[in-house]
Amino acid sequence: MKNFSKTHFIAIISAVIIFTAVILAVAKTSVFSDDSDLSDQPATEKNSSGDSVDSPSVDQQLLAEHYDMKLKLDTEKNVLSGTVTIDLNNQTEDTLTQICLKNPSVSFLKLEQPLAPRSQTQVQVPCSIKIPRKNDRFGYHKEGGRKTYQLTFCLPTLSMYEQGKWDTHPNKPGREANFSRISDYDIELDAPADYTVVASGTENRSVQGDRAVTCISARSMRDMAIIASNYIAPETIQTEDGVSIRCWNLDYKGFEEYDQFSLEAARDSMHLFSETFGKYPYEELDVVQGFLPDGINGMEYPGLVIISLPDVKNLQKMSAKKIRKQAFFSDLCCTVAHEAAHQWFCVTVGNDPFQEPWLDEGLAEYCEDVLYPQAQTDSLKKAIKTDKKNNPYFSFPSGWNKKEFQNYMEQMVQSYANQLTEGDSNYISKPCSEYGEEAYSFYVYEGGKYFFYELEQALGSKAFLSLLKEYYQKFYLKEATGQEFVALMKQHGAPDSLIERYIGG
Repeated sequence: MKNFSKTHFIAIISAVIIFTAVILAVAKTSVFSDDSDLSDQPATEKNSSGDSVDSPSVDQQLLAEHYDMKLKLDTEKNVLSGTVTIDLNNQTEDTLTQICLKNPSVSFLKLEQPLAPRSQTQVQVPCSIKIPRKNDRFGYHKEGGRKTYQLTFCLPTLSMYEQGKWDTHPNKPGREANFSRISDYDIELDAPADYTVVASGTENRSVQGDRAVTCISARSMRDMAIIASNYIAPETIQTEDGVSIRCWNLDYKGFEEYDQFSLEAARDSMHLFSETFGKYPYEELDVVQGFLPDGINGMEYPGLVIISLPDVKNLQKMSAKKIRKQAFFSDLCCTVAHEAAHQWFCVTVGNDPFQEPWLDEGLAEYCEDVLYPQAQTDSLKKAIKTDKKNNPYFSFPSGWNKKEFQNYMEQMVQSYANQLTEGDSNYISKPCSEYGEEAYSFYVYEGGKYFFYELEQALGSKAFLSLLKEYYQKFYLKEATGQEFVALMKQHGAPDSLIERYIGG
């Protein structure tokens, strides 16, 4: 997630979700909300206890190996309904009598039969989700007859279960708590035929009268994002590595340059990070224009990112020339680079974004503000040239020589250090709940970026990038902790004093 504001997180995730837990032909309905407890509600399941395949990667884990979803989008009532079937594999030593589900809130469902260690079960959860009208990760945007639905952080998914405890941290405005292991998804979404559906994974569409069914197939993904809009269309480009970049642009006049810069920045970022860290695990990346709360300019998901549009309503009153003068295309390119970097750190290498947000946000900020500008990509050079032409007062550190950039970064690091106080309150490694609104952005994003920059200076660029490549390869499609990353840093010679100053002992 790219956060440009340190003071405003104004959107509040709110939705009414009803989960219907079914036993045979008997149905019970309960409200699924932050303070509800569905532990007395059984879920339909097909239990097949037996020997499991030995695999060190899933040892002592509870896995949601597959999600099968049959969904329908009602654009008149703004409701998403259907059934979610989850294939569970209990690789732990615990007998489970209930499961914890997330999105957008947290609750428990009691299992009809206990799930024994080394056993599998299938849980079916019918749901009906009221979609709020708001510019947010979960919500819809409406202008006359034009609508865009952002269906993320809303479908029921299994919470993390580790050492006998469930992760019950709910998603909060401006923060993230979606921490999941790799799963496969097969989804059928029935929507009006004039709506285009974009999702994590690949889509195949069949029209049936005034409705269309989009079949979504996603493999080895931590989460699922679905966007449905009746005024969106793609532009496609290939990276040098063969990854298909699809930029989904909303139909607004005067935004042609904006659309093109998004496409080119995504192409350059994906190629840069593939060369630097390792192969991207999917065949395509969808870059989708959307609407997010003030201060949040982007949001990452597996194989898909949302780039928030500026104030469309006011910009539509301007000529293309005036729109160009209002836009800073270099900021747009850097936002795209930030969200693209999350495909490596957060999506491929997973980490807990609630307990240790610095692991992915700090690295994404480093990629955005240090690695991407220093690479002198064509997209960013072109954006800076355009911004300078439109605004004579515009300044950007990319384009400076290595010494100039280093001097600039040293000044920024010193400015950051001057704002710190004594004690462990300065650590970037705390859970997001321990930071206030301004402090979260300051420490996790800015502090995280400066930590990785100083680490690069201490180790040397070659050794530092070798460390990140090893980190990526070691935890490819797995989950990492801050403790594991610190241990890897120390193996590569990271100074204890630097680690203590930013992270603690």
